[in-house]
Formats: sequence, C-alpha cells, structure tokens
Amino acid sequence: MKTRRNWRIAPEDIFSQGPVLPVMVLEKIEYALPLSKALLDGGIKVLEITLRTTVALDAIQKVSCELPGALVGAGTVTTVAELKAAAEAGAAFAISPGLKSRSRIMDTSDLTDR
Repeated sequence: MKTRRNWRIAPEDIFSQGPVLPVMVLEKIEYALPLSKALLDGGIKVLEITLRTTVALDAIQKVSCELPGALVGAGTVTTVAELKAAAEAGAAFAISPGLKSRSRIMDTSDLTDR
C-alpha cells in the first residue's frame, strides 16, 4: 500500500528528532507553556498534546506559536473534524490510536495548505 504524505513532515522525521515523545494531557491551559518550555529546555523538541481535554486545541495553538523551537503535534485524533481542527490550531503532525486500516482520517488529503 502506498504511503500518503498529507502533512509537511514525514513520520520518520518526527520520530528521529529524539529518543522520547512525551504525551501531554493538559487539564489547564496555564500548564501548556511552562511544561512545554521545560521539555524543550531539557532537549525534547517533539511534543504531542492529546485531544483528551477541552484545552488541547488552545494548548497546541499557544505552544506552536510561542515556542517556535518545538515541533508540536496532536494526539488521540479519532475523527476527521479533530484532524482538521488540530491542523488549524498549528499541529505539525497528528497521531491516531488503533484505527482501522482504511479509516476516513487516513483519506483526508486537503491539509497540506495550512
């Protein structure tokens, strides 16, 4: 099966940025910048902010705008609407848990012009 490249950065480029990829579940927007800055200062530049909370999209937008050295992505993306919202918020990548092999998310190809 051919791999689609709908985002600006390929998965192998994301995962080659460092030995760990922190999964951030942020309950309060006030936690987004201090936690992200601490991780970035510690040498971890790839940050996954999960869409499990109501502040997640705002956190993605805030961190991606205010910490240009961070590579910010969205995690726990389970719908096409979430994928589009994450892209609009500034996510450089998205991670989806255990999807069926031909999920509608995988067919979304109009996100490259963000």
